[in-house]
Amino acid sequence: MKKTKIGYVILMTLVLHLCFTISAGADVTDGKCGSKCTYTYDSETNELVISGKGQITITPWKSKEFYNEIKSVIIENGITAIKEEKAFYKCANLRKVTMDSSVEKISDNAFSQCKKIKEVVFPGVKKIGAYAFYNCGKLENVSLSENIENIGKYAFCNTSLGGEVLIRKDCRYGYCAFRNTKLKKVEYEEGIENISRLVSNCNLEEIKLPESAVTIETCAFRSCGFKSIKIPDRVERICSYAFMNCTSLKRVQLPSSLQDLSRGAFLNCINLKKVIIPSGVKVISNGAFRRCSKLEAVKIPDGVEVVENGAFESCISLKKIKLPSSLTKIAGYAFCSCEKITEIRIPKNVEFIGTNAFTNDSNLKMIIIRSRKLNKLGWRAFNIATGKEYELEILVPNNKKTRYSAIINKSMGEEMKYIKITAY
Repeated sequence: MKKTKIGYVILMTLVLHLCFTISAGADVTDGKCGSKCTYTYDSETNELVISGKGQITITPWKSKEFYNEIKSVIIENGITAIKEEKAFYKCANLRKVTMDSSVEKISDNAFSQCKKIKEVVFPGVKKIGAYAFYNCGKLENVSLSENIENIGKYAFCNTSLGGEVLIRKDCRYGYCAFRNTKLKKVEYEEGIENISRLVSNCNLEEIKLPESAVTIETCAFRSCGFKSIKIPDRVERICSYAFMNCTSLKRVQLPSSLQDLSRGAFLNCINLKKVIIPSGVKVISNGAFRRCSKLEAVKIPDGVEVVENGAFESCISLKKIKLPSSLTKIAGYAFCSCEKITEIRIPKNVEFIGTNAFTNDSNLKMIIIRSRKLNKLGWRAFNIATGKEYELEILVPNNKKTRYSAIINKSMGEEMKYIKITAY
């Protein structure tokens, strides 16, 4: 009888110990995350698994203590969408996300600010919301579906996404979708007409534009790293700041179809050496080539009517420029601080030269005014650097000497004493 009781006690002790061990080792949390969706979190593996059918509409894990311990998220077959915004926003230790091909939609900000995430697999996703992976600084690998239909604005901005990306004509892309990534190559599918701002601030080495392109939109390639680019033959418009701060750009081939070269299009392209502007361009816009400090030669064709404010300002290597007979206006600061220019010929149809148009051109010794239509000079149109004294000779038509002397005197003020006006 005693042996039976002892055996029973030992058996119960073993059972209780086993139960305690199983309970202690399997710290699992689960719950609902949609009408037909459930989640399970395992604290040993730091893995969150979502299963069931339909959409993820609530995110109860965000209020749990384990939220910032999640390292892996697996979304299984049957789940169709992450509908809830910020589903894993700022999930501090999340490293990898794997979705079944049944998942077709990722909501806005779904994984935004997950700074340790490195890899995402979503073979069936068609729609990626705005800011979906924004600021995921370590994200390097993404497998995009060929059936992708929509990538929202800033979706992959500030990630380490590298390699190359194909911009598809049947996919809708939001503003700056791939901004500030580590992409090396971008290719645009034929059929795309508007090249929008998707890859600015990327250290791109190669860009392949489609022959179908008509417009390069504002800031499209701002602060990118490529060294040369050929603009396709159908492009009519290069919008404001399209290539601004492309500091590695040395060569650009502009097409004969080009009509609009907008404000700051090549601003601060400090390694650009030569530009041939097509004959279809009527206006060289504000700051179009400002601070292109290695620009040595510019060919401005007949047909250009206006050189706007600061168009070639601080092009300190520019030695010679031939202005076309079609030119009617040289706006303020147009050729300001072009230190190596020694001579300028003002064409026959110029009516206006703006304030400081040739300011700080410290080697400018000769200006030949061919125009008989000049009626206004802005303040100190030919002003030199403060404190420097030099003699500038201005040649004017014989029958305009009196009139032009008065205009030049009004513009130059006290600095007239350094200017010699000669009739020809």
